[in-house]
Amino acid sequence: MGSMNQSFLNKYNITHILFSSKKIPIHKKIILINVLIFLIPLIVNTILYLFNFKTLSFFSFFELNPQANYFFKNIWTIITYAFIHSDFYHIFWNMFILYFASQYFLNFFDEKKYIKTYFYGIIFGGSFFIISYNLFPVFKDNFTSLIGSSAAVYSILIFICSYFPNNKVNLILFNIELKYIGIAYVILSLIQIPIENPGGNIAHL
Repeated sequence: MGSMNQSFLNKYNITHILFSSKKIPIHKKIILINVLIFLIPLIVNTILYLFNFKTLSFFSFFELNPQANYFFKNIWTIITYAFIHSDFYHIFWNMFILYFASQYFLNFFDEKKYIKTYFYGIIFGGSFFIISYNLFPVFKDNFTSLIGSSAAVYSILIFICSYFPNNKVNLILFNIELKYIGIAYVILSLIQIPIENPGGNIAHL
């Protein structure tokens, strides 16, 4: 009877499904964390609203404010800002790009290098944002906070574009070399600085 049960489990791959030891890739863990952090406040505020309680703002404790005195009192925001997204469109495109760029990255490099690249992107993107808002006169008295994982996402993308510039990827209708994707991204971020979301586009760089 025991052997029959084992044969049944093996035949239908049930053992593998229930007790799979396969490790979840790091980029999928990061995507899941971002999605959960995005959804949980929405669910909490929906419940509060339905029971006629005041809804809560979760951004202020985690967003990156470029004012030096505020930043040094909230030093953790140099990391936490990258896990906060403003709306569905914001998180969708960041996670969409992150997924495909990460798949490519992890084909050639290990997870340790991936984590370093991802968090270096967060820290340097946030630091460049703070420096820019305190350096350039155009931002005087305009201290907009920074949220979103774009700096980390694009650090992964630009890394593979720089490391494998002549490798081609398929963009549905045509193939394109990675270096042109990287160049297009940098130019697009630069020209959008005076048009919209200057802090976000500075952090992308």
